[in-house]
Amino acid sequence: MVFLEDFHRHWPADAPHTCVDFILNGSRGEGAARMANPRWIRLTDKRCRAARSVFQFEGQGKVAAATHAGLPWIVFLKRQLGERINAWPFDGWGSCSCASLRSL
Repeated sequence: MVFLEDFHRHWPADAPHTCVDFILNGSRGEGAARMANPRWIRLTDKRCRAARSVFQFEGQGKVAAATHAGLPWIVFLKRQLGERINAWPFDGWGSCSCASLRSL
């Protein structure tokens, strides 16, 4: 949860009247403190030619806005449901008797 909490402090896309564009232009949150190179991709994506960086906000195939808008909602769900849900990869590989975000 440490990553998600830190991300949420900088990208509060779940806050009322807030969208990713507001965070990008600096009128909400502190997104600039957590920006990275849009050419960076995850190690697991290197084998997939179609993979896009979660930091690519511009151009064809951009996935960053959806990623940055969705991650704060995982924090919201974890705060509401606690240990009753497991959000992979943030909660690890271990199995639990709880619901997964995929099944909600």
